[in-house]
Amino acid sequence: MLNLAHIKFSDSLPQIKELDGQQVYRGKRGKTGIEFTIPLLPKALEILEKYNRKLPVISNVKYNKYVKEVAEAACLKKKLTTHWARHTGATMLLNAGVPMQVVSKVCGHSSTKMTERVYAKLLDKTVIEAVAKVEDKL
Repeated sequence: MLNLAHIKFSDSLPQIKELDGQQVYRGKRGKTGIEFTIPLLPKALEILEKYNRKLPVISNVKYNKYVKEVAEAACLKKKLTTHWARHTGATMLLNAGVPMQVVSKVCGHSSTKMTERVYAKLLDKTVIEAVAKVEDKL
């Protein structure tokens, strides 16, 4: 959901901050100018520390080559792109029960209507689990 090449880690403008005991990345979406906050999970922090908070910047050609290798390793027939990853991430968050407003903010949308229209795809597993909860109450 975020192009890692655009993350800046200068000391004068630190974009990684601690908020309520959690390391977060804060910034503004280039397209919309909307501010966002993304909690950094332990694996992301581990990677940042590995590179001393200076992530390597690679060409689009090299990046796409790596993405293609990941798709092949996962036996995926679909062509992967960063935009596809954005859709997957937003859909996973929604299906995990993360509120639409939160996913909308992470995506940098100006309204939840855009998030709902584009990303609110229910997975079969989510439907089955929701119906099972109702069945248990009957």
